[in-house]
Amino acid sequence: MAGNLNNIIVYDLETGGLTAGVHGVCEVAMIAIDFNTLEELGRYESIIQPYTRRDGTEMAYEQSAFKVNGLSLKKIQNGKPSTQVAKEIKEFAAKYKSKSKKPILAGHNIDKFDNPHLADFLECHRIDALKLFENDSIDTLKWARLKWIADPEMSKFNLGVCCDKLGIRLLDAHSAMPDTEANAKLLVSMLKSLRGDGEVVEKDDGSRFRESFNF
Repeated sequence: MAGNLNNIIVYDLETGGLTAGVHGVCEVAMIAIDFNTLEELGRYESIIQPYTRRDGTEMAYEQSAFKVNGLSLKKIQNGKPSTQVAKEIKEFAAKYKSKSKKPILAGHNIDKFDNPHLADFLECHRIDALKLFENDSIDTLKWARLKWIADPEMSKFNLGVCCDKLGIRLLDAHSAMPDTEANAKLLVSMLKSLRGDGEVVEKDDGSRFRESFNF
């Protein structure tokens, strides 16, 4: 691991709806990246059983959300208990702590969507997200807008469009690990460009993504 730099944890959540604190987290995927070498350090993923808030209120799961992410109530009922997943997320974050530095979360539209859902999920299990991760995060949606705002080819900045721009394959969009893998490649490409190493462009061999991916 890098000596004086935070490691990055690129992640994605699939949820039962759009509202943190109301809709439950159904699936999580994380990939840890060394901020210095930009190499993958490890990964974690799990489907999460339905759970309740600390006051006993049941989390909501909308059928419309399942249509987008390809999950179902039956599928998440066969996932891991939420208490186990919360513990494993905590252990994953601790594993990739770099000396005294907590890992930095990264993802696409995480500032408005994933981060609030993750913080609420952890709070439901008596875990403070700020004790696991740095307060600042890297949102590749914001980076993409800064990078391509004047590009006439870019009418949208969702993950699928951004990956397609660089020839990065995104298969099974709205599935947590495929989204995370593609987002990790997008982030590494952007970081290399910022460092003057040029962008990583993969050969486009029929990549596909869902136009409904509008975050």
